[in-house]
Amino acid sequence: MTAQNLPDKNTQERIDSIQITKAVHALYKHHSVKSTTSKPQLLGDDEDLQLIISLLRVPTSTPKTKPIRVPIPHTIYQLNNDDDDGTNNLEKANVCLIVKDESKPHCQNMIDAFPKELGCVNKVLTLSSLRKKYKSFEQKRELCYKYNLFMVDKRI
Repeated sequence: MTAQNLPDKNTQERIDSIQITKAVHALYKHHSVKSTTSKPQLLGDDEDLQLIISLLRVPTSTPKTKPIRVPIPHTIYQLNNDDDDGTNNLEKANVCLIVKDESKPHCQNMIDAFPKELGCVNKVLTLSSLRKKYKSFEQKRELCYKYNLFMVDKRI
């Protein structure tokens, strides 16, 4: 971790851990009450809980608008360029890339040109084909179970 990624000591002192614990418990309680509804869900009845922490004010110490890359020491999926010595139990990543219609040939060329870096991308799907082929919940659910990760062009 670089010095710019480390939290400020003053910031750590202002965070109330008791308040955070109360918020997480309240969120979990709200989620459990909400999940008792009998409406059919797109992704099934999994108990996923997401917590997003945001700041009230933008920190003045970092006036940069670019995001800071945070290195993750333990990945969830094994990428194709990782050395597989048989000791890790990571699942191979199956990635579906969703792009605009005019970008598909360019993306296919990039995958063919860089197979070591982009070999985990198994499918390049255009937005129009996504809308045509996957209309019902069952079809969308099958697509969801077929791939581990979905990457989408930010122009969509």
